[in-house]
Amino acid sequence: MLAVASGNGTIRLVDPKTGNVRRQLFTRPDQGVQLVFSPDGQTLATAGGDGVIQLWNLKDGTRHGTFPCPVGPLFTGVRGIVFTAPDHLAAWSVIGVTAVVWDVTE
Repeated sequence: MLAVASGNGTIRLVDPKTGNVRRQLFTRPDQGVQLVFSPDGQTLATAGGDGVIQLWNLKDGTRHGTFPCPVGPLFTGVRGIVFTAPDHLAAWSVIGVTAVVWDVTE
């Protein structure tokens, strides 16, 4: 599965072999800056310029978690997200010259 984001808040899940759209997720604009699949392929994490991370159930397309940056709004957005386990995610960003790292656990 391939996740493709557009600037209007639509994330398309595409079959890379056929190019067919398998599912669409609808979120806020600018929410598809970072996209990462969980190791088990069941969850998609999206992050945007506002510093909010959303978790999506890929079986039914529902959002099952929203996690803002713990130190307040980010003007630089989320710079990176990575799953460290199927249900555990770490994210990082920068505020001024300070790195901010937080764990996202469902």
